[in-house]
Amino acid sequence: MLTNPSFMPPGSPMVISTDFPELTSLDDVRDLRTSYLDALPKAQDALLETIVATGRVFGIVAQNRLGGYFVVVDDKLVEYHVSPELETSAHLLFPKFVLENGIRSALVKTFDHVFLSCALDIGERVTVRGVLVRDYVRRELPDVDRIRYTRRTATRDDLPRVIAVEQDVFTHPERLRTVVENGHVELFEHDGELIGFCLLRPVIAGRPDIEVGIAIDTKYRNKGYAIYMLREAADLCTARGLNPVSGCARTNEPSIRTGLRVGFSGRYRLIEIRFRDAASAPAAT
Repeated sequence: MLTNPSFMPPGSPMVISTDFPELTSLDDVRDLRTSYLDALPKAQDALLETIVATGRVFGIVAQNRLGGYFVVVDDKLVEYHVSPELETSAHLLFPKFVLENGIRSALVKTFDHVFLSCALDIGERVTVRGVLVRDYVRRELPDVDRIRYTRRTATRDDLPRVIAVEQDVFTHPERLRTVVENGHVELFEHDGELIGFCLLRPVIAGRPDIEVGIAIDTKYRNKGYAIYMLREAADLCTARGLNPVSGCARTNEPSIRTGLRVGFSGRYRLIEIRFRDAASAPAAT
């Protein structure tokens, strides 16, 4: 049971007997994670998906059955899920794990309701890290004569040109190589010049959610190209029956305004919840 009542919601019963063994990988909780992703009311975030892939996975074992899991990166929780059988104990299991493992904070999508409420129960400070865009309703834009370009899918031969685009969004050469080779990059060109490119990358293989992101070369910025290219990228997804999603830092106001112009709605947030000092709390027994 917990010996630190400050981490318990008022009037809560004792936590059921559980263990949190460290597992080998996410493959050990494959079915549980599929249930988690299916239950989310909105699509998983691409950045978080990348972070989760690097994390340590801990199972939640109750009565000799695996009933949930945690994913931890350093001392930060980045994913939490319990099976329906353990849902009524979710807010009790959470602080128990936090205390036992010295977890300092959680990175949470605001539409991940169980994880969010459990983290807020023991939270001390909340910081908005990102805007999560999950809704797209196409908006009409005026036809501007000076904005003219063609679009095509990048090939491996285009990689040097893609890397040479002066931009500060997609800057990792090997990651760019991977998305180009997988056919997930569209080029926007005019008169032989590369204006910019967009990424149309599946968030999770086999699911319809596509991360949409654009990068514009320095000389073409602030001229209206980004708005038209972002809308074309989103339209390309919907024409294929796919769901365009996106995200950016909360401080990236230009990207937020561009998204609003074309019909993206950033109603959700990626937040970091800092926990009360668990390091000095008595250990759970």
